[in-house]
Amino acid sequence: MKFRKRVKLFPGVNINLSQAGISTTIGVKGASVNIGKKGMYLNTSIPGTGLYNRTKIASFNTPAQGPLAPAPPNTSTQPAPGHPTAEAPATESPIASKNVEAITSPNLEGLKQTLIDCYKERNLLTQEIANYKAVVQNAKDLRLLMYFLIVGFFTPYFKKRVAKRVAYLNELIESLNQCVINVDIECDEPMTISQNFVNEAFDDLITCHYIWDWLGSNRIDRAVQRTRASVAISRKRVAFAFAELPFVKSTYEALHLENANGGDLYIYPGFIIILNKQKELGMVDLRKLKIDFKTSNFIEEDVTPDDAEIVDTTWKWVNKNGMPDRRYANNYEIDICQYGVITLSTSKGLHEAYGFSNFDKAVNFVSALTLYRDNLKGKKA
Repeated sequence: MKFRKRVKLFPGVNINLSQAGISTTIGVKGASVNIGKKGMYLNTSIPGTGLYNRTKIASFNTPAQGPLAPAPPNTSTQPAPGHPTAEAPATESPIASKNVEAITSPNLEGLKQTLIDCYKERNLLTQEIANYKAVVQNAKDLRLLMYFLIVGFFTPYFKKRVAKRVAYLNELIESLNQCVINVDIECDEPMTISQNFVNEAFDDLITCHYIWDWLGSNRIDRAVQRTRASVAISRKRVAFAFAELPFVKSTYEALHLENANGGDLYIYPGFIIILNKQKELGMVDLRKLKIDFKTSNFIEEDVTPDDAEIVDTTWKWVNKNGMPDRRYANNYEIDICQYGVITLSTSKGLHEAYGFSNFDKAVNFVSALTLYRDNLKGKKA
């Protein structure tokens, strides 16, 4: 069997975040690509000679710049008091993103390809390690069998054989450990403060008793269903947490948003990585992210979350006037809870909505994230 040492190194990535915009540099000394507000540039040089060349290879539009002091999200869209509904954002069912690979913002294509290459290499190494562990185990079993069958006569040969396979397995594992992309993210002071607000708000958000992925919403016939709700919501509980992608090495942990019907979202300073179960990857420039917030007065037929605000009650079956339908002997009262619903979307096809049992924590997070995004854009108040 032929053994080979497999180590593939990937170029580091430097991301500079400030209120003047985002600048990304991919590559190594002497050969790198810089992506900033003025376009994409190829930088080449011969170290030690002073020879240097900078060539523009792409252009793209950037948003206007300036200071920002955004207001909290507008929550005035909530239903009128006395008319609670299971309202969600007015969208067609289902609520889901398009193909992950089509979501990527144009200015992140270079970084995305670098991440994809690293991710694919890790997957190949992981599979090779899994396969080779079986080879090593077979070699150990054969060594033990031969020891008992021929009283250890060929023991040195089989020991050497096992040692070679173990050494190669260790090389594969070391290659996997080195198969990462170092993402160095530098923030100026205003962006650092804004990022800290996002992290603090997210740390509070993940303590919500319930977090749901809003999968879809459809209008229903109140008279036929005998209910006060006007919208039927399809939802599934998910978990949010601080997390690290194994192929991205950074001083910043990502905000991990689990997705029940598509790719999970990993929010890093300046960009979002979307990764699905089919190992497809997309990237979104945070400046392109649309953040919407809605109030949902939800008729909660499941267990009422401990941290939810109960704004009213209704009955399982009601008449048009909102009173309980007496034709049902087992009719029972149901809580109406005020939830917060955050929708994240882009023009490229990202479309995800999440519901939160604690309304105030959802408001605080969307306010912090909106402030951070708009600081990146340099948007004027």
